[in-house]
Amino acid sequence: ADLRSANLRYANLKETIYEDINWLAHIGIVPNGNGKARAFKIINSNGQGVFRGGIDYLKDDTFSVESVDPDINQQCSFGINLATFAWCISNRQSDSDSLLIMEFAVKDAVCPMGSDGKFRVLKCRKVGKSDWKGNLIRE
Repeated sequence: ADLRSANLRYANLKETIYEDINWLAHIGIVPNGNGKARAFKIINSNGQGVFRGGIDYLKDDTFSVESVDPDINQQCSFGINLATFAWCISNRQSDSDSLLIMEFAVKDAVCPMGSDGKFRVLKCRKVGKSDWKGNLIRE
């Protein structure tokens, strides 16, 4: 089957050939040689995530939560939510939103099956701010 345009967001893929796919790689998040990768985080003018607040991403450079939902069948759940650049462009809420580049250990990430570009991590480090073209802003 050609699934290039299929929306698998709510599909139950348990016990299928898609169950063991590396979904991070599927959405384009590939680790470097040290087991780390980079992704993006949209924040509002208060420095918090645009969908679920609670963490001030302007205050520090490293972030962690107590736990991350390990269930790959849950699209949106607890943890620090990061995303691909394409997902961030599509889900920008306001002109005042900012974009951060975050680095994380792939072992600390949970990417849902059929993800549209969003996933969650246990901890991450802020690399810096990005413009809305995906370029790191040198400060």
